[in-house]
Formats: sequence, structure tokens, C-alpha cells
Amino acid sequence: MRHLLKITVGFMLALAVSTPAAAVNRGKALSEIISALSLPLWNGKSFSDVPKDHPSSRYVESAFAMGILFPSDRFYPDIEISKAEAIAFSFRAMGWHHEAKMAASLVQTKGELPPYLEPYVSLAGEIEPKMPPALVRSPSHTLNEEDLKDLTEWLKESIVSGVRWDMSVNSSSYTLSLHREGVGRPPKGWAIALSENSSEEKARATIKRLKNLNFPSYIERTDCAFSVRIGPYSNYAQAWLLAKKVPREFGKVSILPIGGGRRTLFWCMIKALPSRTSITTAPSIGARKLSLSEIGEHSHSVAAVNAGFFWKNRPVGTIVIDDIPVSPTYKNRSAVGWNQEMAFFGDGSFRLSVECGDKSLPISSINQPTSEGKIGFYTPHFGQFATSIKGNGTEFLLKRSKTIKARRSAGSNHFMKPEENILYLRTSGLGPFSDAAEIKLQTIWSDEAMIEAKQVIQAGPMILGLEGPFSSEWFSDSIINKRHPRTLAGWDGDRLCWIVIDGRSSWHSDGATLSEAAFIARQAGLVKAINMDGGGSSQLWWKGITVNLPSEGRERPLPYAVTFR
Repeated sequence: MRHLLKITVGFMLALAVSTPAAAVNRGKALSEIISALSLPLWNGKSFSDVPKDHPSSRYVESAFAMGILFPSDRFYPDIEISKAEAIAFSFRAMGWHHEAKMAASLVQTKGELPPYLEPYVSLAGEIEPKMPPALVRSPSHTLNEEDLKDLTEWLKESIVSGVRWDMSVNSSSYTLSLHREGVGRPPKGWAIALSENSSEEKARATIKRLKNLNFPSYIERTDCAFSVRIGPYSNYAQAWLLAKKVPREFGKVSILPIGGGRRTLFWCMIKALPSRTSITTAPSIGARKLSLSEIGEHSHSVAAVNAGFFWKNRPVGTIVIDDIPVSPTYKNRSAVGWNQEMAFFGDGSFRLSVECGDKSLPISSINQPTSEGKIGFYTPHFGQFATSIKGNGTEFLLKRSKTIKARRSAGSNHFMKPEENILYLRTSGLGPFSDAAEIKLQTIWSDEAMIEAKQVIQAGPMILGLEGPFSSEWFSDSIINKRHPRTLAGWDGDRLCWIVIDGRSSWHSDGATLSEAAFIARQAGLVKAINMDGGGSSQLWWKGITVNLPSEGRERPLPYAVTFR
């Protein structure tokens, strides 16, 4: 009898050791993931297909409310869950959906898993620290209790110790890099963003129309515009459902997170040889402003990034394209410049003059109205018709400093071919240009460091490569010391580097102060860096894909951009 008991106990122990751990269903896995990340539970309206008395009901509702699950999906909580699906739920609950999307878009996948799951599994093997190996090795297998325990312990440790991911894509003369760190936190609310307006009056008119349709709305003052928003709403699902009801007359809408808590960071960077880097204006393509993707596509570029500051349809600050000044200086702010071999950083202010024989005369305006008795200079980069020429005077049509013809402005349509420029003398006579066969333009830089630059963009402040702390350069404290989306231009000793830092999303990326941006640039290997236009303008486009996540949920139309060909 004792011998039989020993055999029975031994058999039971062997069975316990050899029997695989119990499979886990979708509801339990999602509940444990949300608990491990200490995400808030939803107490409001029910909008999932899960019965209220189901053990995972509140967690599933919370996942819909936070946007972890898509509002139109059915969940089926009692179905067994695969390891791949558990990995995907985890990354979405960490706020890493965009990174998975980029992994799928930029790298060819193996095709062994459904396309909506495979990029998350790729992330699981690349993130540091890596997810538990048992999950990554056999992602198509069913998740068991031991796997779930390992996964939730990894999630808890990720909050304490942090996680990071780096990815690089090489293409001929370019390198694209992506970086993400930190576990995201759901925002405090959600808003539906409509198109931006250049004036507050237009925004208020839109608000009035929306309120007549019973949409609660408000104006959000963004970097250079007035954004109309509907809401706010306490959960993603409600915002998503109402966004579908906004009439088409209001244009494309997007859903934006509002507020949040934990520190998160995403940035992307393109490195390119100076010889492959250009400045492209929207008017040279045929419009006053275009989205970055349109500028990139129409200029047949490999990639593009937003550039310096602008107001409405015009740049703010120095722009030089192929050694021709096309926009005047704004104060003494810093600039980035380059030629075929090198990059230059310094004071971006300059004076433009015209030399005619032994005379040198100042040019008072560039692509802007010219005052009586003054000289103006016009280029085709912001329109082949120089419509800002006003009054009576003489236009000298120039090609490579040679005078092609002189014409009275009163009867002119002010047209220039792409390789031509107009010098406009707003006087009744020809003055010093009466017998001029050759007119030479001279650019006088305030900073000798910029003399050899053929392409220049003034922005600022300069944040890396200075002997001491950087100057504010007349920017507000909010621009300098608050976290915002940022675009940086820099130099690593060999190539030009353009970094876009995402911001204004606790799920995805908080943004950076200028001091933090300088640290990011240094960590990325840059020796010099300057701040460019940021906020809702910050965008990096690569081979048809917007690599970052613009803070307004859409592309902002731009008057010009940096392109890579």
C-alpha cells in the first residue's frame, strides 16, 4: 500500500511538472497589463461589447476609453490570447503604437504573423531591456500564466528603470535614425482638432458655426495660428465617435491628447551630405504654402524636414538659396548655412548692396514692397510674378548679374523666369543705372563664419557649439524653458543632421526645453546645433512617410522646407 502511494504521488508530481501552464484569455491578459502599468480605470459610460458583470469588463472599458483598443473593435474577452497579441496590448498600453507603425513602414517584415501584430513583436526584440525571451521566441503560441507573470513583471520594471529603443535605416547618401524612451501615460482628456486659422476672427467665425450645430468648441493659440478644437472629452472613444459626426465642410479633423503626466521622448534624425541638401520653396512648386509631403513629392526628394520660422506665407529671417538672398534678416539671430562640402553656424544677419561701376548702393527690401527712392530686389523663389512691386519706377531684369532688359514698372507684369531676378529702382529716372551693362550684387555678412555659405536659414537660438551658455536671441521664456516639439539643425563633423523631437503628448513624447534639446543633440553625436521652427511645424518626411507624430495631428502647410535629393 505504501509502495502504491509512492508511485501515485510520484506520478502526480511528474504530471504537475510536465503539464503546461494554463492558457490565458484576452480579458485576463488585458486586465493584468493595465494593472501592471497602474493605468487609471474608467468609471463612465459603457461602450464595449463586454457584459458589465464580466471580470474584465472594467479593464476592457478602460482600454477603449484610453485609446488602447480601437472604438470600432469587438473584444471577445474569453478567447485565448496569443503571445503576439499580448505583446501588442502591452506596447499600446505603454503608448508605443507610433513606434510599431514606423517599424512596419520602414523595415520589411518576415510575414510570419498578421501584419497588425508583427511590428510589435519586432519592437519586443529590439527594445532595451528586451521583453521576456519566451514571448518573443514563439509569438504565435498561446500565452500561459507563466508568460503573463513574466510580462507583467517586465512592465512594472519598465516604469521604474525605463525603456528605450533605437532604429536606423540607411539609404545611399542618407541615414534615418529613430529613438524612443519612457513608458507613456494616458492624457487627461481628448479634443477634436479642426484646421488652423491665420486670424482669430476666422477662428471665432468657425466657433460660432460649430456651436450652432451643438459642438462645444474653443480656440487654442498655437505657434503661428489659431486652432479650433471641439471638446474636450474625458475619453478617446467619445472623441472618436463625435469626430465622425463633424460635417465635411469643416475639413479634415484629428483627435489630440490633452495634458498628462509621465516623461516620454521620441525623436527622429536624418543625416545627409551638404551636397545633397537643398532649400525648396512652396511657390517654386506652384502654391503659397504646401504640406511637407507635397514639397517632398513635387521636388522629387528622398526626404524633407521643416526649416526656419515663418508668418503666414513668408519666412521670418534670412534665407539664401544657391547664393541668392531671398528673405531679409530678422535681428541678429543665429543661422545655419552650408555649401557643397561644409556647414557653417553663426550670426545670420546681412546687408545687401548693388555695385554698378564704381558705385555701391544699399538694397532696402528683398521680395517685399520698396519705399519711394529706394532699391528693391526680387527673386522667383516666392513667386515668379513680383506682385509686391508698387509705384512708378524701373525694373532691371537680371540673369547672372547681367542686365537683360530695363522696363518701366507701370506697364510690367513683373514676371521673372526661374533663373532671373528683378532689381527695382523706385524713382522717376534711371539714376546711377542709366548706362549699366553689368549689375553686381554683394552680400555683406555680419559674421565672417557665413561668408562661404551658399544656402542659409536664419532661426535660433544656437544651442550647441558655443563657448558659454546659449543666448535667448530675443525668444520668449516659454520658447526656451517649456517643453515643445522641436526641430534642430546640426553638424557632426561630416554630415548635416536634422533632428525632429515630438511633443505635447504624454502617451508618445513630451517634447523638450532648449537645454534638453541641446543634450539630445549632443547624445546624437552633434558638435554644433541650432534650434529651428518647432511646435506644430516640426515634421520629418522620408520616402512618402511622415516619420514623427506632428503635435496637431496633421501636417502644417509651410512656405518652404529643407529637401534631400
